[in-house]
Amino acid sequence: MQRFSRQLQPSDKRLELRHQGILYLLHNSFPYHSGGYAARAHGLLRGFSRAGWRVQAFARPGYPSDRGKPYAGRSKETIDGIDYNFLPEGVPFEGERLVEYVEQYAEHVIAAVDPAEIGYVQAASFYTNGFAGRRIADALGVPLVYEMRGLEWLTAGSKDSRWQQSEQALILRDLEIQAAKAADHVFAITGALRRWLIEQGVDAARISLLPNGCLTDAFKPATRDAELAARLGLDNAFVVGYIGSVVFYEGIELVAAAIKKARAQTGLDIRLLVVGDGPYYAQLKDELERIDAYKFTTLTGRVPHDEVPRYYSVVDTFTLARRDLMVCQYISPLKPFECMAMGKSIIASDVAAIDEILTESGGGVTFRADDVDHCSERIMELAAAPNLRAELERKGRDWVIEQRDWSILAMNALNELSGKYPRSRGLK
Repeated sequence: MQRFSRQLQPSDKRLELRHQGILYLLHNSFPYHSGGYAARAHGLLRGFSRAGWRVQAFARPGYPSDRGKPYAGRSKETIDGIDYNFLPEGVPFEGERLVEYVEQYAEHVIAAVDPAEIGYVQAASFYTNGFAGRRIADALGVPLVYEMRGLEWLTAGSKDSRWQQSEQALILRDLEIQAAKAADHVFAITGALRRWLIEQGVDAARISLLPNGCLTDAFKPATRDAELAARLGLDNAFVVGYIGSVVFYEGIELVAAAIKKARAQTGLDIRLLVVGDGPYYAQLKDELERIDAYKFTTLTGRVPHDEVPRYYSVVDTFTLARRDLMVCQYISPLKPFECMAMGKSIIASDVAAIDEILTESGGGVTFRADDVDHCSERIMELAAAPNLRAELERKGRDWVIEQRDWSILAMNALNELSGKYPRSRGLK
C-alpha cells in the first residue's frame, strides 16, 4: 500500500480552472448519513452551487451498504438541488486490494462525468478518496484538492492508545499523509491540523484552511419553549446543555461532575440536558449513576431532527467538554457554529480545535481539558452573569453569520483556488 501511495504525486503540468464545475468525492453522504461529515459536505456543496459552480458529488464504491445502510438501488439522489451519485459495489476494499479498488473507483467516476463540466476535483477524507481523486484529476487534466477534515486512524486510536502505535495504525497514518502530499492543494479543517500536516512534511504553501461552518439561515435564536421546559422539569433551572452524538471523547460525564460541584457551592438549581444518543450512551448512564448525577440530569435520547431547535431553546449555555486527545485537538465539530448561530454561549475545553474557534469568535469561554474543577468554575461564572452570557451570545452569532456561513466558506475556498490556478478565458 505504501509503495502504491508514493507513486501518486502532484501534477507537474501547468494547471488551469478551465470549467466552472466541481467533482466532489465523499466517504459518506446524504441521504444515507446525516452526521457531521455528510452535513459539512452538503453545506459546502450548496455554497459552491450558490456561487454559480456546477457540483457533482460521488460517494466511494461500496457505500452505503458497507456502512450498514441498505442501498436504495438508485444511482442518483437529488437533495436541495445537489446531485449525489452512487457507484456500483465494485471491488470490496480489503487492505491488499487497495490498488485495484482505487483503479476501479477512478474508472467508474471518469466514465460517469463529462470532462467539459469539471474544473477541479475535491476529494474529502479519507485516503482512498485522495488516491482515486489523483487518478481522476490526472485523467481530466485538472487540479486535485484533498480536503482533510478527519483522521479515521486517529479517531480509532483515541479509543485505544496502544493500537495507535501499532503497525496497522502507522500504515493508515502514513497513507493519509501520502494522500495530502499527492494533492495539488490541501484544505485543512483547523489550524491545528494544518500545523500537523506541515510537521509531517506537506508543503505549507499548498495548505490552506477550509474550516467548519453552518447554514445560518437554518439555525436562528428561538424563544424559550416553556411547555418543553416544564415537561422536562427545567422551567426554573439554569440549563447546561449538550446536543449531539454521545461518544466517549465528548466528556459529558465530566460536565455532570462539574455541575454537581457547582450546585453544592452555589445552591443554584443547575441542571444538565443531554439530547442525543450514540455508542457511549449506556456507559454514560452508568457514569451518571456512579457519581450520583441523575437527580439533576435529563437524558432525552434521540429526538426528531425538526424538534432540535426546541431543545436548544431551553438551554442557557452549551458545553463541549472534549477530552485531551489528539483527535479532539486536530478535528473540530460542527456544534459550536450551530450553537452560536442559535444565540447560545459556549463553555468548552481548551483543546486546540475548539480553542481557536472561541478565541476568534468571542462566543464562549474555555476551561482546561479534563479539569472538573475548572469546568465547574466556568459554569458558576456564566450561571451568575446573564450580562456576560448575552455578550458572548451576541459576539458568537455575529461572527458566525459574517464568517462561517457555508456560502461564505465556499466562496473563500473558490477564491483561494482561483488565486493559485488561473482561470481560462473560456471558463464556463
